[in-house]
Amino acid sequence: MQMQFILLLAVLLFSRNMNGQMNFSNLDANGSFPKIEINTDNTTLFAKIGENTKPWLHWNEVPKSIESGNGRSTFKMTVYNNDGIANRTFEISYTIPYGQNNADPSAHIKATYIYRDKRPNKILEEHFKLIQ
Repeated sequence: MQMQFILLLAVLLFSRNMNGQMNFSNLDANGSFPKIEINTDNTTLFAKIGENTKPWLHWNEVPKSIESGNGRSTFKMTVYNNDGIANRTFEISYTIPYGQNNADPSAHIKATYIYRDKRPNKILEEHFKLIQ
């Protein structure tokens, strides 16, 4: 009976993830990336432009499921953005805990910037919570 409940809960959470949009908000109000939006087939990273939060980068892919076996479903992807300023690598992941009270889905971004000019390389790590 307990196994059936866990399986049902996993299916419900997985279908929630597959059917809709997941919006994650940065835990640090002054972070570089205020929001990340993951739809069924694309991912959008938002940035602060002046006082406004606007879409900055968009990819036609989503994090893929990685089997963890620890009561959580983990989804990861690595995407790139190259322009005249820098080569940027974004490692985006999020985790959905199963059967754990008070454990909401969370996301993480590790951004590596390799600048084309004399600026030093930069690595940013940001943590996010699911917006309900």
